[in-house]
Formats: sequence, C-alpha cells, structure tokens
Amino acid sequence: MTIPSRLTFALGIALLLLLHHTVRPLLGWRIEVDWQVIALVLVALRSRPGIAALVGFVLGMVMDAMVPAAFGAGALVLTLVGYAAARFRAGFFGASVLLGTVIIGLGKFLSDVAVVVAEGRLRGVGFAVQVGLWSPLSAALTAMVGAGLLGLARTEAPGPRRR
Repeated sequence: MTIPSRLTFALGIALLLLLHHTVRPLLGWRIEVDWQVIALVLVALRSRPGIAALVGFVLGMVMDAMVPAAFGAGALVLTLVGYAAARFRAGFFGASVLLGTVIIGLGKFLSDVAVVVAEGRLRGVGFAVQVGLWSPLSAALTAMVGAGLLGLARTEAPGPRRR
C-alpha cells in the first residue's frame, strides 16, 4: 500500500468516526448506522489480528465512555469483532465484500446486545423489543451501508494486469 493510499484510507476512517460521533447522535433514530463498527471492519480487513483487536479495544473504550452504565461491554465486543474480522480474512475467506458485510452486521448486533445487557435498564418487553427488533434492524442497515463502503474501499489489493 502506497503512502497516498494509506493517507486516503486513514482520512476515510477518520470521516467514519466523525460521522459516528457527530451526525448519528443528532439524528436520534431507532435504527441507526454504526459507523464505528464499519470503520473497525475496514481496518481489520487490512491489518493483522492483533492490530485489529487493539483498534477494536480503543474504539470500544471510546464507545463505553459515552455509556458509563455499560463500561467495558463495548470494548470487549469490538475487540472480539476486530480480531475475528482479521482472523477470518487471513484464515478462511480473503478480503471479500460478503465476509465484511456479515462481520459488520454481526458486530453491530453483538455490540448492541452486549450494551443492553450490561446496562440492565431494559427488562421484559422492552428488552425483547430492543434485542429482537431494533438491534437486528440496525445491524442490517449497518451491514448494507458497510457493504457499499467495502465495495468503494476495495479492500482486496488488485492483482497484476494480464495481457
């Protein structure tokens, strides 16, 4: 990866994190795009598992700082998502858009469930609606947006041109 492409990638990740912490809270939708999970998976698909886990931990700590009642849950889940994304890419599938989309969706769903469980403020029907309706819909929307961004980012390095 050349220096200009690394700089472009870093600026793209910074833009996703800026969107996550500025635009997302202003919208206040029940079904939201988690730009932080998308940024994590984009980083994980271009790095080794240890680096991806570290990035996930840092992003999770930032997320947990904004929800003090569930401190630690987001860091744990995003660390596992980052590690799993990088490990699956390296071990099984390569850097495919489908793999990234599935990991983005699962990562968003797991982070939502972990935060809701760790907070402990929703019980009964409220918990069931959050985990059974809003979290899967948010995960699906995040996965769809992530698929588009993965297609744009072209996480696969192009091979040599054949004549």
